[in-house]
Amino acid sequence: MKLRLKLPLLLIPVVALPLIIVGIVSYVQLREVAERRSSAQIETLLTQVDLNAHRLIDNARSNVQLFSEYPLVEQYFLADSEDERYSVLYRPLQHQLHDVQKVFPYYYELRILLPSGFEDLRLVNRDIPNLTENEIGSPLFTAVSNSESDLSVQFMTNPDTQQLACYVTKRIRLSNEATDDPTAAPRLRGYFSATLDLGSLFKQFSENRLGENGGIYVVSENGEIAYLPEHLRWLESVDMNLPDDFIMTRTSRMQEIDLGGEIFHMRTQHLYGDLWMYAILPETDLLSASRSFSKVIGQITALAILSSLSLILYVMRVQVVGPINRLRKGLLKVAEGDELVQIPVDRKDEFGELGAEFNRMGFELKKSNDQIRDMAYNDNLTELPNRFLFHKNLGRSMDIALQEDKQLGLLFLDLDNFKQINDTLGHHIGDKLLKEVALRLQNNLRGKDIANRLDQGVVEHNLARLGGDEFTVLLHGITSPVGIGKIAQRLIDTIEQPFFLEGKEHYISVSVGIAVFPGDGENSEDLLKHADLAMYQAKKKGKGCYEFYSKEISNLAIERSQLERNLRAALENNHFELFYQPIIDCQTEKIASLEALIRWMDPELGEVSPEYFIPVAEDTGLIHAIGSWVLAEACCQLKLWQDAGIENLRVAINVSGKQLEKSDFAEQVERNLARNGVSASSLYLELTESAVIQGTGEVLETLKKLQSIGVRIALDDFGTGYSSLSYLRHLPIDILKIDRSFIQGLGQQNNNVILSAIITMAQALSLEVVAEGVESQGQFAFLKKERCDLLQGYLFHRPQPSLRITEQLLSKSLQF
Repeated sequence: MKLRLKLPLLLIPVVALPLIIVGIVSYVQLREVAERRSSAQIETLLTQVDLNAHRLIDNARSNVQLFSEYPLVEQYFLADSEDERYSVLYRPLQHQLHDVQKVFPYYYELRILLPSGFEDLRLVNRDIPNLTENEIGSPLFTAVSNSESDLSVQFMTNPDTQQLACYVTKRIRLSNEATDDPTAAPRLRGYFSATLDLGSLFKQFSENRLGENGGIYVVSENGEIAYLPEHLRWLESVDMNLPDDFIMTRTSRMQEIDLGGEIFHMRTQHLYGDLWMYAILPETDLLSASRSFSKVIGQITALAILSSLSLILYVMRVQVVGPINRLRKGLLKVAEGDELVQIPVDRKDEFGELGAEFNRMGFELKKSNDQIRDMAYNDNLTELPNRFLFHKNLGRSMDIALQEDKQLGLLFLDLDNFKQINDTLGHHIGDKLLKEVALRLQNNLRGKDIANRLDQGVVEHNLARLGGDEFTVLLHGITSPVGIGKIAQRLIDTIEQPFFLEGKEHYISVSVGIAVFPGDGENSEDLLKHADLAMYQAKKKGKGCYEFYSKEISNLAIERSQLERNLRAALENNHFELFYQPIIDCQTEKIASLEALIRWMDPELGEVSPEYFIPVAEDTGLIHAIGSWVLAEACCQLKLWQDAGIENLRVAINVSGKQLEKSDFAEQVERNLARNGVSASSLYLELTESAVIQGTGEVLETLKKLQSIGVRIALDDFGTGYSSLSYLRHLPIDILKIDRSFIQGLGQQNNNVILSAIITMAQALSLEVVAEGVESQGQFAFLKKERCDLLQGYLFHRPQPSLRITEQLLSKSLQF
């Protein structure tokens, strides 16, 4: 056989087979990577939705248990006659449940069902028809009646709204001490049911889209759709009959299914009861990048074969073997994992075209890998580099700045009042606003301020979004701080221009903190921290401005250090003093107790507010010594009052959460009580919400031990944290102090209702209620009408030194 025929036969496999193998291997690898990433993303999303759903249901179960134990609810169920229920109890119970709905508006329907299934009481906070009052035979009543648990949860369609709803129902079993046999078991009195608004859960399904046409929807045990987000309505027009083995097994692995002629990847996860979550992702979205790459591979392979056949008919072996060997080596590098392989192209014939196509294939391969990296390094909303990539860029930029002996500027941007826009106008407006902000920053910086240094390892994206409404900008080759300030001001000016979103104007501003490397930090953590501090200093100055990290900011740290030294000196030189503010009984207007309040009179600083020095004491650990002094001083003063004939007086002491973390705190309290001969019942400790709610198991055990010896525990500033009244049942507390912000807000309708509900429910939990910050007769009158237990504020008494309080107590000018 002639060489011109033999060479094509020999070279075609050499050229074509490596390309085909590389294409197949690359396509398979890209497909596997895409499937693994998508499966992990879907699993994370389903798990998060499942956690949120169970958290929502658990809270509802706790609250329904609490509501059903209200004395008025139990009286209503125990009423033997309809006259008593309807004429005496019906309206008060309506008012109480109405207050509950004001505090918890997502319980949009509260009902009382009799054992017969008759709906005896129904309260809704929205316009919902009531198709029937007789629930006997209904799916809900059947499920509740047959439930093994007295507290049951059902997900089913609400016949009044034709929407999926969550019903939390408590079976009420009570004994009437007046009429029932005391030895008999409590008998069934009826059911207390709350219908839960699933809007927050549905919102998660609507917001979390998977690709263009994918997402999450909910089906029942038999495969019927229970909830379908708006963007998945197209599923209603396709055949949804899934294979029987899929419905029976519902495996958590990704499976391929055919929906309307399109392949989808589906994964399931149990939601609650007989409800399942189905997550679907179109295969077109999953494999778009790899499919594009496979087409390029096919084109290159075909072109390689055709070029080889035409060329080797006219050239000698020496001219053919060289280019093919170079191409084969390049293919081997691709197979070994090199992302961007380029071969020299010095010819204009078919081999040159083949080399160019190979190089294009290399770029396509890198492009495909870059798309995968974008998922890890780029912010999904703005397509800017995320926090992870920013830290990599910052480290590289600092290294180059050191090598070139130049400065590097870091701008830390934080939008002002963005949370208000996000909360009032909705997250969709907030997301659009963030996109527009990112676009403006990019357009403003492009080509003027940011040095693109790909040749030296600095990624060209020097603008990044750290998360939320925080952005950063890196400026290379800085010669003057004035230039940085001009750039920062230009960014501020461009953000202050109106944003047009959905046909309306919106205005925001931005605060910018500036740190310059290497002067403001020798490592990336310090530089970012200092830029952040400068940004907060800009916000303190009124927002909408920029601030350099400077000596002035450092002076704040120096002042704090000086305060710490003065604080230590105050402990050594006894510069502290306790003032006492009376707390009065709301009904008798007599003194019930005194709150001990620490005062610091510093020779250099004058009077220092506790709000200023207590946080420093907690950070430095001095709070333990200060707290011990307060405890000893208060117990000693309490003993002096008792020796002077002032009996039945209680003193409240504020305790830091840091003190509770010490294992011997309870013993320290006992020692002070015993040393002064003071009874434990005359002392109670006030703690913040965070100290109790975030306390470890050891902290809670300490509080229980203090309660066991007679010391009462008060939860201070209630309402400023995040504890719920139902959660209070499980905490070792005796007294609830309502924060002064609620008292100052009296006169606002919603505030009055919330305050009334807090007092009512706290007293229902057998907690003594104290209102602090009472400063007007109107506030006093309202709290007295609501039968608040104790009051504290300037309307009655201001804090005074112990000597002055003693004189007034002995002269009877203060009644107790």
